[in-house]
Amino acid sequence: MFHIKTGFCAILAFSGSLALTGCDNDSDPIASTTPENPDTPEATETGVAQKGPFRAGGTAEAIILANDGTTGNQQLDGTIAENGQYQFEEIPWTGPTLLRMQGEYFDETAANFSTSSRTLEAVIRVLESTPPNANVNLFTHFTAARTRSLMAGGTDFDSALTQARSDAQAAFGLSSAPADLNLLNARDELESDSANLLLFSAASLDADIGQAGLDTLAADFADDGRINGDGADELAAINDAGSDELLENARLALQNQYGVTPPNAAGGGGFAWLLDACTAAKLDNPRVFCENTTFRGDHLDDSGEFVIFVPLVKGHYTIELFGDNSVDDDNTGSCRWTVYSEPDLNASELGDSDADGFFCGVEDVTTFRLDANEKYYVRPVVEKDDENGPVARFTLNATRVSEGSESTTAAREIPINQKVDATVGRLIQTSDESFYRFTVGQGKYTITATDFPCGTDNGGLRLELYEDGFSNQIARDWEEGKCNQTIETSLDAGEYYLKVINFLPGFNRDSFRPSPGQVDYTLEVNSQ
Repeated sequence: MFHIKTGFCAILAFSGSLALTGCDNDSDPIASTTPENPDTPEATETGVAQKGPFRAGGTAEAIILANDGTTGNQQLDGTIAENGQYQFEEIPWTGPTLLRMQGEYFDETAANFSTSSRTLEAVIRVLESTPPNANVNLFTHFTAARTRSLMAGGTDFDSALTQARSDAQAAFGLSSAPADLNLLNARDELESDSANLLLFSAASLDADIGQAGLDTLAADFADDGRINGDGADELAAINDAGSDELLENARLALQNQYGVTPPNAAGGGGFAWLLDACTAAKLDNPRVFCENTTFRGDHLDDSGEFVIFVPLVKGHYTIELFGDNSVDDDNTGSCRWTVYSEPDLNASELGDSDADGFFCGVEDVTTFRLDANEKYYVRPVVEKDDENGPVARFTLNATRVSEGSESTTAAREIPINQKVDATVGRLIQTSDESFYRFTVGQGKYTITATDFPCGTDNGGLRLELYEDGFSNQIARDWEEGKCNQTIETSLDAGEYYLKVINFLPGFNRDSFRPSPGQVDYTLEVNSQ
């Protein structure tokens, strides 16, 4: 099971999530101990190697590390056994050590062993007479690169590993140490983090990230503890592949192969590396903005150039374009924007604004509803009265003016017996509808909309209650001039859907653009 060399009293150990303990070897982290019985080498099970689980017969290496994180001249070879378990004889040194695992692995997306190999690493401190406990996986591969980079900058090993582990926890949404995670036999308190690792592993395969891609991710993570440089494209591809369905399929493949219950988590959306579509777009393009974030045009060529907008929820959006008064750019004369489906002036236009001839400040609503998680291309045009003045700077941002969309999954979910802040748009036949869903037990319920403009002679908010999606209306309330709208009804247990329509008059409901902003109100679904 392993390559036999002379046995020593020091054995491999890793502190996992516990505080690191130093070795009694003065200031030299690569000092060796004296052998007690060199004639009786002993096999020591030290952990598991998992991309998916490595295939039996792969190679395991333990290599001593110098103070600067480089590999030294002492190395011990071992073997990977069944289920990814790797084994060494007792290691003949104490101090910082690199573990390197190489071989074929179980592909949890293909439900079969790979035909190519992977190399994954971890770093540990070898201690005397301490039971070993260190797993090697994708997250330890990144942590090892970060630790060694910090050591190269002069940080001692224990501090470097602590920092690298903290960086990995922040970057990937972990609460435990990467080396504690296990795809086959996760302890209860590690199940969510181990499921996180499993989804990342499956998504990297689904995104066709090979060894070169994994090493690019590790090198990117090494310099500052974040993946925000050369590895951004690989992370974006992994992010796009990650889903609850992929996690469930990976779990099923491992269960069928190894006869275990793989780790699970309630929804992958809590994992830090699963970025929302807008944040993911920012990884490889700085010219991106999202709802309630701002793009600043600070350069001469920003005017007339596309800026990407990624809505996270389907709906109409008010796009605002303003000259930046903070730079005293008084000669900014006017501005306007247009939204395109593609970065092409000949592509479909999804909305535009009128140019304001007095100063650079326009707000307008998109003509069409924008789909969630899609890229749209906003072209801001900023003109100046005096071409001899400073560069025209501006800010660009967007706000959704309606909530949800008319489907069972995209409607906004609201709790029972709790007030929620809600919003509906103002533009007739486009942004003047918001969509909600809620789940109840059998009983009587009151649905109320309040805190919106009222007291006029006509108009108001209209409530429409549906079951079976938005196809079967079962109740509605609309009475002109009321300061609240209410539906009282008896419901069977199940999920119901609510549409709120703006029928307010005047400034609160417009039939033409521009019509920026929205009407805010309070929505409640209460049991009687």
